[in-house]
Amino acid sequence: MSDGYRKTRTTGLYVRHRRSCPAYENERGRCRCEPSYRTRRWIDGKALWSPVFKDRSSAISWDGHEVRAAQAARTVRRRGPTFGDVAAEWWALVETGKYARRGRGKQLSETTIGDYRGVLFGRSEKKRKRARSDSVVLMERSGRLPIAALDDAYWQSLVDELVLGGKSYSRIATYLAVIRHVYAYARRANRRLVPTDPTRELVMPANDGKPRQRVATREEAAKLVEALPRVETPAALSWNAVQTIRRSEESAVSLGRRLGVSDSLIGKTRRGELYKTRDSRRSPEASDRAGWALAFYTGMRRGEIGRARWTHVFWGADEVMVGASKSDAGEGRRIPMVGPLKKILREEWVRQGQPKDGRS
Repeated sequence: MSDGYRKTRTTGLYVRHRRSCPAYENERGRCRCEPSYRTRRWIDGKALWSPVFKDRSSAISWDGHEVRAAQAARTVRRRGPTFGDVAAEWWALVETGKYARRGRGKQLSETTIGDYRGVLFGRSEKKRKRARSDSVVLMERSGRLPIAALDDAYWQSLVDELVLGGKSYSRIATYLAVIRHVYAYARRANRRLVPTDPTRELVMPANDGKPRQRVATREEAAKLVEALPRVETPAALSWNAVQTIRRSEESAVSLGRRLGVSDSLIGKTRRGELYKTRDSRRSPEASDRAGWALAFYTGMRRGEIGRARWTHVFWGADEVMVGASKSDAGEGRRIPMVGPLKKILREEWVRQGQPKDGRS
């Protein structure tokens, strides 16, 4: 060995003397120091060295049990629960509403759950026809692999594959969000299936998000909202047209132009909000003026507008409250209700019969 150890008469045992010891340069010299001993053992075809011992008998008795124990631990980890097993347990909590975001104590929003479901399990057959399906589904790709065996190199290769597949930065971030949620669940104190999260140091692609060029002016917003029909009755579509909409793979915009109705009515018909059956309808009429007015004059998110209720409108204070938001900071905030917005909301409120509650 190059660090001063030399062979002894005992097979596999090596000794090193101090430089001041007569036996350091001459192996026949009388030892006047406290030498160090190491043992070399062949384990699984590899030469492994023991730690340094001051006791010769301890060095001789070393049989590599520490190495064998480490190898056994790695074998147990490789045979441990798969990524799919842990992900399925985590998803069961998500669907029952018992999983809260770490450090926030708040469950995931409906839109977030929908995005995560597509990444984890893939889109349903009905949704795949209307939108481009994800080429990578985590449960199909990684579900059968042991979660402890998946390292940063594995997940980096997945990110690179998504980049080459043309996925946007935000879509790749959704993939990583799901994976990190699974690892956070696996690292809980009552599980500790993995020691660390291997996705923390992954290299992400450049953010390809395009900055917003401009926003509509007050005059443009007023004209756009005014162009929407004040009331669009379900009678605008025949039952045959409803069946055509549900079978068609055309976009809502092109179908709306062909049938002479708004793309909003097309979307509500596809989702089953209208025309539940031939003679049974969930809503007598539809209008999107209030929703678009909230978007133009308040800047609320689409999900916030969808969850808005009349109890969140304070007529006397000229304010609109965000009752449910994607972030804790945005929830409960109050937004000034400008004159044009108040007029449109008042018309919609009167049209619906001045309800005390319900969606605005």
